[in-house]
Amino acid sequence: MLYIPEDLREPVEERYLPVDDEDSCYDAARAIIENLIEKVTVIDGTADGAPAIDFLFDEEGKYTGRQHNHRATFLISRMKHSFADGTFPGRTPDDPEAAKEEAALWSQAMRLVGPVVVIGADDRRGNWMSLPEAEIGHARHLIDAR
Repeated sequence: MLYIPEDLREPVEERYLPVDDEDSCYDAARAIIENLIEKVTVIDGTADGAPAIDFLFDEEGKYTGRQHNHRATFLISRMKHSFADGTFPGRTPDDPEAAKEEAALWSQAMRLVGPVVVIGADDRRGNWMSLPEAEIGHARHLIDAR
């Protein structure tokens, strides 16, 4: 997973989230977020098994004074745009025009606060999982291009 701290002085890091006996990493993610988790699915999983991409953040952060996470907000917008324009690794939208409209809307409306975890999600099993290296590399490239 990719950890994006709210403080711009802290680095974006790849981290490992341990799973519990039920094959869930919820408790480990919650320890990073430090509160209840809000999940936003940025890109859906595919029929051939590519994981969905979820952004996890503090559900109550905007009410408790958490800082705006500029890098995560930027990344969520850029990921939506790269998916819409066909440059996201290994994925293309079924309806490029609808994907472009959705990306524009997300760019205007989305604002993440607090630390953010970017993680893969297995929609079939309902578990979070690692992101493929190509997607982590793409995310890092988008953040660095900022």
